[in-house]
Amino acid sequence: MTQPATSPRVRLQRDPSDLGSLRVALGASDASDQVISGLAAILTPQCSEVSIVEGDWSAQADSANRFDAHVYRGVQQTEGDAIEAYYFSVTGFESHGGRALAEAVIRELPATGLGVVRGMRLPILRETRAPAVLVKLGRGLGEVDQRDLVITGLLRALTSWRVSSDHSTST
Repeated sequence: MTQPATSPRVRLQRDPSDLGSLRVALGASDASDQVISGLAAILTPQCSEVSIVEGDWSAQADSANRFDAHVYRGVQQTEGDAIEAYYFSVTGFESHGGRALAEAVIRELPATGLGVVRGMRLPILRETRAPAVLVKLGRGLGEVDQRDLVITGLLRALTSWRVSSDHSTST
């Protein structure tokens, strides 16, 4: 007998063990960020702890570090069309966990054909001890009709990153 297909979100709700030990810090550009608050609402029952961190990049990094986060994910809206996922990288060093998560984000977000993964030296990526990714969403992807797709994609990215190998302690 064929089993009915279930969405990744439903499967995660049934088996949260993949994320159950994670402490996730979510960076918001302001308190009203609907993508971050929606993601936090979905992650809270599935993760060990979830914290929304606010302020400038250094303040967010400090909050994530004091929270002892296993992973940081920030989201910003931009005017461009691309989806960009940034992780920490400088000549001679890169965050392998951050890069793997950034690549998962680009794979899982709604296809625009303009997904880019970039190593950067931004304060939030440099100062956060946990693997950190800053996601910049192009115009329209934070709008109400796209928001649920984006949140589900960000959830799938975190899940695939977590189960692909244990990045939770490697930067």
